[in-house]
Amino acid sequence: MLTLFRVQRQLFAMVVGFNIRVLALHGDALFGPQWVFRAAAFKQNNRSNEPVWACHHDHECTQSAFECGTGWLHGGAVEGAA
Repeated sequence: MLTLFRVQRQLFAMVVGFNIRVLALHGDALFGPQWVFRAAAFKQNNRSNEPVWACHHDHECTQSAFECGTGWLHGGAVEGAA
């Protein structure tokens, strides 16, 4: 997987200690988009780089994937991983 960019939201990082990353994956080039995007949440000081949460559906743009990740933060990241 290729990490396109990492966005740190300082407010969220202070409250719950997560970073949201948008990952780019190869799509089905014949029948769909060449690239698809997914959001993943990582603990801020996690050295193993294992995601705590990742969306299980594809997004066609990075903005949509990022909004999915921030939606997860708003919806339940404080209670624990989904």
